[in-house]
Amino acid sequence: MTSEKPTLLEQLTRCEELFEETGHYQGLTELPNLEADPLQFESFHSRLLSTIISTRETMKYIASSPAVRDFEEFVIGLYTPEGDAIALSSGIMVHVHTLSEFIKFMIKNGYEDNPKIRPGDIFENNEVWAGGVHTPDVMTVIPVFHGDELIAWVGAVTHELEAGTYEGPGMSVLTPDRYGEGLHISAEKVGEHDHFRHDYMLRLRMGLRNANWWILDDKAKLSGCLMVRDALTAIVDEFGLDYYQQATKELIEEGRREFLKRVRTTMVPGTYRGLTMPVHKRSHVPFVHPLAKNDFIDLVRQEMTVTGEGRIELDYEGSTGWSFHPFNCAPGPMNGGFWITLTQLLNYDGRVNDGAYLAVKQYLPEGSIVNANYQGVATSLAWWTLIPIFANVWRLMGISWYARGFTEEILMSTPTSSRSANSSARSAARSSTSTASRRPFRWRSTSHPTWRRSTPSGSAATCRSPSETCRSRRSRRRRVSPGPARVPPSPSSNSTRTPPGAGRRPDEVRGTGHVRGL
Repeated sequence: MTSEKPTLLEQLTRCEELFEETGHYQGLTELPNLEADPLQFESFHSRLLSTIISTRETMKYIASSPAVRDFEEFVIGLYTPEGDAIALSSGIMVHVHTLSEFIKFMIKNGYEDNPKIRPGDIFENNEVWAGGVHTPDVMTVIPVFHGDELIAWVGAVTHELEAGTYEGPGMSVLTPDRYGEGLHISAEKVGEHDHFRHDYMLRLRMGLRNANWWILDDKAKLSGCLMVRDALTAIVDEFGLDYYQQATKELIEEGRREFLKRVRTTMVPGTYRGLTMPVHKRSHVPFVHPLAKNDFIDLVRQEMTVTGEGRIELDYEGSTGWSFHPFNCAPGPMNGGFWITLTQLLNYDGRVNDGAYLAVKQYLPEGSIVNANYQGVATSLAWWTLIPIFANVWRLMGISWYARGFTEEILMSTPTSSRSANSSARSAARSSTSTASRRPFRWRSTSHPTWRRSTPSGSAATCRSPSETCRSRRSRRRRVSPGPARVPPSPSSNSTRTPPGAGRRPDEVRGTGHVRGL
């Protein structure tokens, strides 16, 4: 008598528990396949990666939009049954973990029971509350079965140049909320038996000005996913199902270890600080929605901590709140911004998977510009906030490299601090301790001058060593948990907002992003 097969939710829960208990992905303290035969292990990874990359090259000839055919704004990847990234093609590395969050959103919201996950099903999403970045980035995901067992997911993302916004393009510049951002596909099943449903195609034609671009890009993504699914069948037949399932876990754990090793080799443990202050002036623009007719200043405070173990933590405590403009962020966009930074600066060896995700953290204060908590918030142009944020992260990493002696790797990026990079680097190199103290500050939302928040002067904490976490400061901060995913509530009125955390239980969580990762 065989034991009952665990559900996807049980597998995902167990995976997360093992990591919390052991600090290793799936509890893997050893990598038996890698250690027993490194050449076979590398051959296995090369087969997966070459399959995905070659499939991507075919996909662009099926698509129709210039975004895919000409400047190749798309990517395809392979994921575990729990939704963790195994291997990614070249392309927009923003979506290494956004696709992962989409898959986990479906698992944690009971899609296995309703609307069911069956062979041949097609799921689609551009919803920020389900892991997406913004409306134009449309994800397509299919499950891969071996017999009656789900062994993988294949997902692809394309950037659409026309998404039904009221202004015309894929990204809205002036909308104050999500209701002007265009067509939202909110983690939906859009096809069965390897074909898109007819009603979904009709919805696209009725909701878009140029539906052909979106439709043919969808078909390109689906074709690519099916090609990878078929190739995966041959790979499993060659290496064996047991080897495939174990080796894919080892690839992710190896990626985590290599990331930690690279950080320890190239960076100096300590705390690096900066800030960005994007300004959006639109009070002079005619015919703008009253909520958006304002001049906005979005202050984002950044603190990057490099631990002695090799982990990287980004803390945004003290950033201003979300506003009625399309430049807000949620965990999905913040994950994407961090990933495009990691893959270019630290995770560049071809092992692009969720291993690096397990070695980093982001602390995203709820209700802030980096983690909006209003269901109707606009994120269509989140990149106008993400670009200065992560350009500054590039700069902070450059300071750390310079302090380590890698002078040719210094990246100045945006001049967002009164201290020069050289003086900051010399300071980091001289200091053997990391101080996390911060002067009291006051901040307010420019769109709602009545909402102010002050930080008590006694809230500072000091790290006694580079690898020690500032627990007294971070213990007050709730983690942004991945689920069960729920979208934030609408405010009681359009004219007021509640400061982060007010009126909610300390254990209540919102959003889809992990703090245990990106």
